[in-house]
Parts: sequence; C-alpha cells; structure tokens
Amino acid sequence: MTRGDLLRLGASAGAWAAVGGVTATGIAAVMPAYRLLRRFDPERRFPHRLTNLLWGGLVLGLPPWWSVRVRGLSNLPPRGGYLLCANHQSMVDVLALHALRLDFKWVLDGRFVRIPGFGAWMRSSGYVTVDSSDPVSGREMLERVVGWLGRGIPVAVFPEGTRSLDGEVAPFKRGAFRAALRAEVPVVPVAIEGTRTVLPKHHLVAEVPPPWAIRVSILPPLEAGEDVRAPSLARACRSAIAGEIERLRSEDRPAPDRPSQDPENG
Repeated sequence: MTRGDLLRLGASAGAWAAVGGVTATGIAAVMPAYRLLRRFDPERRFPHRLTNLLWGGLVLGLPPWWSVRVRGLSNLPPRGGYLLCANHQSMVDVLALHALRLDFKWVLDGRFVRIPGFGAWMRSSGYVTVDSSDPVSGREMLERVVGWLGRGIPVAVFPEGTRSLDGEVAPFKRGAFRAALRAEVPVVPVAIEGTRTVLPKHHLVAEVPPPWAIRVSILPPLEAGEDVRAPSLARACRSAIAGEIERLRSEDRPAPDRPSQDPENG
C-alpha cells in the first residue's frame, strides 16, 4: 500500500467520523429542547441553521483534508424565494451547499427520513420528501415546494435525481421547475465540482488522496416569466451548469506547451 493510499483511506475515515460525530452530537444535544421550542420557529429555520454550522462550518471548515471555494454569491437574489438547482456528483455536494450558510429547504429522497434520529431532524427542518416511484408523492412534493417558495424561503434540489457516475450532468427532471413557475420565483443554477473524486457514487472511500479542492459556482438566476415552460427552463439551467463545470475543469488542465520559436524565422 502506497503513502497515497494511506492518506486516501485515513482522510476518508476521518471525513466519515466527522460527519457522523457532529451530526449525532448535534441531534442528541439539541433535538429534545427544540421539540419544546418549535412553536416559536414556524418556518423551521433553527434546525437548518444548525446543520449549516455542523456540516458547512465544522465538517468542511476545520479538517485540513479539504477546502471549499465559492464564487458568485452576488448572483443570489437579495430577498424572497428562489429555486437553488445544483448538479450532483457525490454526497459531499450536500455539505458543499450547506457551506453557503443559506436558509433553504431541501427536496430529498424519502428514504433519508427513515433513518432513526436523522430522519426526525430532517422533518424538524421542514424539508420536502419525495418518492420518485409514487405519483401522489410527486404531487405532494410540488405543493410543498410551492408553499415554501411562496413564503419567501428558497428551496434546494438536485434535479438530476441521482448522483452522476461519470461526472457528466444528466438531464434534469422537471418537477421542481414547475414549482418555480407556479410560485413565480427565479431559478439559481449552482455548479459543484471536485466532489466526485472525494466520495464517488457507490463508494465509501475517496478515489484520490487529499487535499481535496471543492468549488461551488453560483450562476446568474434564470427568470421564470410568463412565456417560459418547465422543459425549457430545465434545459437552460442544465446548460448553464454544464458550461460552468467544463470551465472549472479547464482550469485544472495543464496549459499546452507552446512550440519553440525558430530564431531564424523570427
């Protein structure tokens, strides 16, 4: 086993321990008291803000094995609801969005809320769950997303519906875009790069040793006008994200060697 393998395994184990440790500690310490105080937090902001602190602040901010660079915060609408749409390559994408320290509600797969303790925390946060195999669940998701957006609270979604195996941005599902159109709120594309090699789909260990550089680009919002339809809005969002992912990857490619100049020819 090489030194790189040891670093890769050790940092992966540390990352999992950090996520599990701070999550379990936070839930155990705060959940009993929050149940008593929840009526003073009708928009369920406190649990989400605590998750921002635990995942975006402690887990991503303190360990030396990764760093997060954010661009484009000025592109976020200054007030009101909006749909935050990001590409999805890894479970680490979730941590990366919490590093933005924004107030928002997740749209997440219903299987996550069945995890003991963790599921109760997700429900307390007011997150929206969906079962992609159940049409009724899809309609309920749409109504809840429209409800949060109508109250001026952003909603975050991975519109691909699953993590990418090869890093390419898959076609976007349209449900969340229909909600944005109904609520008449903008769609904010977010490109996340650098997470797939940290925790690839179907793997528990990183592909490459640390340090891991994660980059988050918040792109200009797409307005949901009267003449806009969900399919075209989804395509525009995907195109913006895919273009930014390609730009970020081009930064990592070594510059081509310039051909040496023949002194006789000038």
